[in-house]
Amino acid sequence: MKKNIQNILLIITILILCTFIVLFSINYLNTDKTIIKSCKELEKAPKFLALMYETTPESGEYQVST
Repeated sequence: MKKNIQNILLIITILILCTFIVLFSINYLNTDKTIIKSCKELEKAPKFLALMYETTPESGEYQVST
């Protein structure tokens, strides 16, 4: 009897974890990734990696490297 209860609790725990994983992945994949600078939307993030450098130390302003 005790083994049956442990098995049921294990199955419920696994189902809850799977539900959270699926919901998190759906939410993560559907987020709109935009680049925001000074509270203005500049453009949607491209599907590739860009190297950015800071214009002056500790300024918080970045430019795309060529």
